[in-house]
Amino acid sequence: MGITSPYAHLDQHVVSTTLASDVEPRVTVTADDPAGLLRDLEQRPGAGILLAGGGRLAGAVLDEVDHLLLKRYPLVLGAGIPAITAP
Repeated sequence: MGITSPYAHLDQHVVSTTLASDVEPRVTVTADDPAGLLRDLEQRPGAGILLAGGGRLAGAVLDEVDHLLLKRYPLVLGAGIPAITAP
């Protein structure tokens, strides 16, 4: 879709093993330890952390999350990734 900074008004971090680290100047890309990233971000001043992602990310950081909001879609096509997977 061509959107490289969907939350330009926020400090953005993306956990990805496929994106280049320089994909967008306003986005920090990290390839490993999403739980460590959350612990680091929690130590910084700010209103809180909004975590958006899929089942693999949710499974990797579940022990670090205080509140969980699951979105449910009325129609799912294909196999996809489970809502939460073990790390």
